Amino acid sequence: MNKIKIHIDNIPKFTKTPILDYCRQLIEEGVSPQMSLEVMGPSMKDKTQTILYMRVNVGNGAKLTVTEETKDGRPRFTKYKPFPVLRSDSTLMFRRGELG
Repeated sequence: MNKIKIHIDNIPKFTKTPILDYCRQLIEEGVSPQMSLEVMGPSMKDKTQTILYMRVNVGNGAKLTVTEETKDGRPRFTKYKPFPVLRSDSTLMFRRGELG
């Protein structure tokens, strides 16, 4: 199987980009970056039907984030950069795809 299917309700939503964060989490868990992630959810017209919301290559999704800091204010995909985190010993380290 070359794809992972997940319902939108089962993706942790701690950030503005939960699907891209989930791709990073999958890679940390050992999932191949070549896998395809299919995010399913209820249809807006008929809640009893499940439709495909988004399909993304796990490796490509893990490399992206969304920024709204653009000249025209429109959101854009940009390269993901991990945030620095302060460790308990007061040194900085960088997260690698953690959802925090």
